[in-house]
Amino acid sequence: MTTIEELKCMGVTFDDNNLKQCLRQYQIKQRYRELLDISKKLNLDLNSDIVKVSIATIVINYDDIIESGSLEIELMKTMSLRDPIFVKTIKKSNEFKELLYLVGDAVNRRACNK
Repeated sequence: MTTIEELKCMGVTFDDNNLKQCLRQYQIKQRYRELLDISKKLNLDLNSDIVKVSIATIVINYDDIIESGSLEIELMKTMSLRDPIFVKTIKKSNEFKELLYLVGDAVNRRACNK
């Protein structure tokens, strides 16, 4: 029995939008976890802005990257992109803000979403 089926058995109801949104958020969090694990395996400094920017960039482009190559290689290649405009743009993205929340660098979600 899937998680969704279990929740439905407990009386939780989903509409199409609610279900799709929940599944998408779960999928994105799994991608963050996967990339955080890869970063740890590669001994990258998770406190470094460029590492966090690179993780967020990979999450944004995950579907394209997973089809064409290795997440480890793409993470390392992305870290070499140190253009200030690129870094500032990614730091403004919701994906970067969500990553800050997940790694504990954001004080709270409201501060994260401003």
